[in-house]
Amino acid sequence: MSPDGWLEALDEILTQIGWDSGPPFALAGCSLGGALAMRYAAHRPKRVARLTLVAPAGLPEPMWNAPFHLASGFVCRIPHPIFNITKTSPGYGLTPDAIASVAKRLGPAMRVVVAAYDLVHTPHVAFWSRVLPEKSVTLLPRTTHWWACTHLFGLLLHDEPRCWGREPSRLLSRL
Repeated sequence: MSPDGWLEALDEILTQIGWDSGPPFALAGCSLGGALAMRYAAHRPKRVARLTLVAPAGLPEPMWNAPFHLASGFVCRIPHPIFNITKTSPGYGLTPDAIASVAKRLGPAMRVVVAAYDLVHTPHVAFWSRVLPEKSVTLLPRTTHWWACTHLFGLLLHDEPRCWGREPSRLLSRL
């Protein structure tokens, strides 16, 4: 239950399905999965050709996000090993500079979708708009983190060729 452990687990899964070599692939992640996808793209830059993130963790939370800080402070005090991961939230071993580097490298091949009323992970629209082309950042109006994460199919990202590098009818997945 650590960012390094998750990266190692993702490496093992990709090896098992045969994606540890060959052409770079498209990777997507939501919330904590977004932070892991960014971490993978930062540590294995030659493996990731495209990156799609929905309501991603990874950037520092501003002090005004009181619900995040209150919940995080409370959960960190729970004496169960599963809650140890909250001690690395919200960055999970990433820095804004590392994320900006991934965004610069991928450019229009990176897509970020954030919820306007996300109190779990601040949308950071200004950051994303600064490091990515304008059409690569989508702000979902009147939505929350929960909504964005539970309505992934409704976002229709699976129909966007620029997220995957090919037409939707030709999409292949082993996961």
